Amino acid sequence: FWPPPHDAQQKQVQILAYVEYFGQFTSDSEQFPEDVAQLIQSCYPAKEKRLVDEVLATFVLHQPEHGHAVVHPILSRIIDGTLSYDRHGSPFNSFISLFTQTSE
Repeated sequence: FWPPPHDAQQKQVQILAYVEYFGQFTSDSEQFPEDVAQLIQSCYPAKEKRLVDEVLATFVLHQPEHGHAVVHPILSRIIDGTLSYDRHGSPFNSFISLFTQTSE
């Protein structure tokens, strides 16, 4: 998951395409959370903002019934000390930006 495109419309199209793609795998209730946990483990901590940050946040918003598959591994990484909470850092800034207005 590379850095997000600079064009806002293209970025939104890519995010929604990945959210839809992730949604195709939710029917496997045991494997999906494991796969997402592996993705999160491989992506975080990270210094740069990437498309995966916004995909995960948007996925939780669009499919809250599967939000635990994203939130639990992030919380686990905070608890074990692998990931530190920083509201401006990844992936937290992407979750926060869904509910706050920005000047962008």
